[in-house]
Amino acid sequence: MSEVRANPMSDQLEALTPADLEVVVELQKAELDRLLRDNARLQERVAQLLALQEREQILRQQMQSILGNASRAKRLGDQRDLKARALAAERRYGRLKEALTLLVSAMERGQR
Repeated sequence: MSEVRANPMSDQLEALTPADLEVVVELQKAELDRLLRDNARLQERVAQLLALQEREQILRQQMQSILGNASRAKRLGDQRDLKARALAAERRYGRLKEALTLLVSAMERGQR
């Protein structure tokens, strides 16, 4: 019966000489150092992106506030304009009503 090995990797490591093991360890250290540097660089980039996102949100809120204020000011201006036009129309209507009343009175007097 053949024996089943639990971990073929450990068999490969046992077959290495001490010099080979040193090389493997140095390569693994170099790879770990590279991964740590990459991780630090990526963490820094994530922090930058989060800061940019926060600034973008602040600018968006400011822009919405400015646009909202401008819209309210425009509506108020439109309301003032409409009010002024309505008052002018009421004055014209009042003058026309007075003139029409005088005309009707004059016509009634003329028919008697």
